[in-house]
Amino acid sequence: MTPFWDWEVPFILWLQQGHPAWTPFFRLLTALGNEELVLMLGPLVLWCINKAWGTGVLLLLLGSQGVNTALKELFRVPRPFLTHPQILQLDTPTGWSLPSGHAQNSTALWMYLASKVRRAWFWGVAVLLVVGICLSRPYLGVHYPGDVIVGVAVGLALWGLALLLTPVVTVWAARLRLGWWLAGVAVVGVLLCLLQPYADSVSAIAAVTCGLIGLIVERERVHFDVGGPWQQRALRYVVGLAILMLFWRGLKVVFGFIADEGNTAPYLILRGVRYGILGLWVTLGAPAFFVRLKLAPRSV
Repeated sequence: MTPFWDWEVPFILWLQQGHPAWTPFFRLLTALGNEELVLMLGPLVLWCINKAWGTGVLLLLLGSQGVNTALKELFRVPRPFLTHPQILQLDTPTGWSLPSGHAQNSTALWMYLASKVRRAWFWGVAVLLVVGICLSRPYLGVHYPGDVIVGVAVGLALWGLALLLTPVVTVWAARLRLGWWLAGVAVVGVLLCLLQPYADSVSAIAAVTCGLIGLIVERERVHFDVGGPWQQRALRYVVGLAILMLFWRGLKVVFGFIADEGNTAPYLILRGVRYGILGLWVTLGAPAFFVRLKLAPRSV
């Protein structure tokens, strides 16, 4: 498939004139949109800064990943370096090209946080980060500019949707009983996995589903509070993140002995279990652990 506009390939080639001098810088920028960012930033906000903001960050990013995977499977646009040999491949992406997940996720994330922080300086930082991450993708040869533009548009739409629906969902959630919430979320999660049986989709859906279940149970049973001195918050973040990374890496190694990577049923099931455990740890296991060890107070 050709790019949207004739100027896209020349634009990528113009950017890549900065290789190799600028490549480390753009690789650093693109790393700010990787999966590791979700694993580090979401828990930081949820456990240490603001519980409501952290919940929004996790759900928005994980939901965005699910939407992005679905759109890529719908359009199936190959990467620029695959169709234009003159474009250098300076990164090792997986999957299709349209829309850019980095552009979409970073836009949704930083616009959401900026709308919560409500400081001019933070808006400036957020916009600069999004622009930098977006430029890094064509520079590395892994996206057309059109992929980035569509990714930004989808990210803005998801951000607006999150702001619009959050008050409605909050009121609705308070009216439903625990059992109905748990059953409904679990059923929707399983159906979505069956409709999108791809590795990235399954991981995002499983994390969102189990993360939601964890949030519901935590709200009813644990009552974790982000308060406390900064030393206590820092300690809980370090401890919680270390265990999260242990689950993330350790389960990957263990499950790797059971099923080879690919879109096979055993691999997808184990991948779903792995990311489901991560979602449960972030929203339920870690908060309960912190309260139990007196690393966090309980809300009154």
